[in-house]
Amino acid sequence: MIRLANINDAHNVYTLIQDTILAIYGEFYSADEVKFFLDLHNEAAIEKDIKEEKVYVLTDGKCILATCTLEGNHILRLFVDKAHLRKGYGREMLDYVESRAFEEYEECVLDTSTPAKEFYTAMGYVAIGEEKIEIKSGVLMKYEIMKKNNRSDI
Repeated sequence: MIRLANINDAHNVYTLIQDTILAIYGEFYSADEVKFFLDLHNEAAIEKDIKEEKVYVLTDGKCILATCTLEGNHILRLFVDKAHLRKGYGREMLDYVESRAFEEYEECVLDTSTPAKEFYTAMGYVAIGEEKIEIKSGVLMKYEIMKKNNRSDI
């Protein structure tokens, strides 16, 4: 079941995201970059987005299996619990938030991490640009911006 997250979910969403970053991102990023992601997805930011009704969770009735944040047509913070990867939960969550966004917008956009790029490409997203962000003095990190058009009218 996918639903809006409530404030009681905040710590579990935070833990899921932090655990997934720690388990996976080290294969793709330096220690400084991993720290950047951990800091970016802090508990206060998650609580703020939950209060603004931007965070969704996919649950099995007991546990949160995946989460995603939707700001207008911008998809953020899609994470699947590391114990439940490759079971279709990321696809299910993405399909859900896309359908919400496509009710009002012609396209969805997202900033992709290296580990997720292949997934988003398989889901129909195309790269439209590259950005760099300074994660600490003199250390730049690249990421890609991707988009997907609403093809329901074709």
